[in-house]
Amino acid sequence: MSIETLRTTIDRHVSALLDICPAYRASIDEITMADYHELLGQLFHHVSGSSCTFAIAGDNLGPDRPEARDYLKRHAAREKSRWQWIRNDLAATRYEGPDPDGQFPGVETTAYLALSHYVAYRMPLAKLAIAAMLDAVSARLGNGSALQIVQALGLTPEETSFLLARQTGDGTVTEEIFDILRRSRLTEQEWHDVIWATEVAAVLYQRVRAAQRLYTFH
Repeated sequence: MSIETLRTTIDRHVSALLDICPAYRASIDEITMADYHELLGQLFHHVSGSSCTFAIAGDNLGPDRPEARDYLKRHAAREKSRWQWIRNDLAATRYEGPDPDGQFPGVETTAYLALSHYVAYRMPLAKLAIAAMLDAVSARLGNGSALQIVQALGLTPEETSFLLARQTGDGTVTEEIFDILRRSRLTEQEWHDVIWATEVAAVLYQRVRAAQRLYTFH
């Protein structure tokens, strides 16, 4: 196994996500503010619960993988406060429901978060591959779905700070991570771990999105 195996795996799953995307976008004009609030509530759990796992993965890498370890910690630092953007958007759109931090995530989100923690402890290098997969999703989809939500509800930039900011992937992160994995000289078992984790994360990520009325990506 190699970088090319990982690239093929990611491409296959991103294509699968793109194939089902139009079925959800077709009803975009029927959405309500309550749908948007539901989406933000689930994204809150995804962001607040998974960003720390990059730091955990970095802590679990030994000194022989300094580049991968440092990248994971930097990624965690970039992600750690982005849940606050979701709180800001809820407040800006006059959300009056329960605090999402006091609610449980949905079944699909819970499964994704459980995998994130499992991987961070058992196969930390695979957290890099999962980050590459998410960046590839963002790069392929662009901000089309987010803009459709904005237009359908007449939202302002101040009301969509998280959603729009997360739709700007261009594939740069994916290539950076591929380069780091190449230089990290993975063993055959580590490659098996990386591919397995990427496969499972992609499937669970698709289920998270498919469970929501507003189908979008971040």
